[in-house]
Amino acid sequence: MPFPFDIPDNEKSELISKILKYTTRTQEENAQLKERVNILEQEIHRLKGLNGKPDIKPNTPKK
Repeated sequence: MPFPFDIPDNEKSELISKILKYTTRTQEENAQLKERVNILEQEIHRLKGLNGKPDIKPNTPKK
């Protein structure tokens, strides 16, 4: 997820650079954890014998 603003390099302090790196890393970890939760929830449903989320492919235009 890109930032809604861009700070020119000459206006970035060391602290701002570290905060931007930390924020980017946190966003990436958050996306990975959301995917892992989704996988684990599907596995729980499968083990309980419930119907999991169907694996439906999106429509693609014919060439």
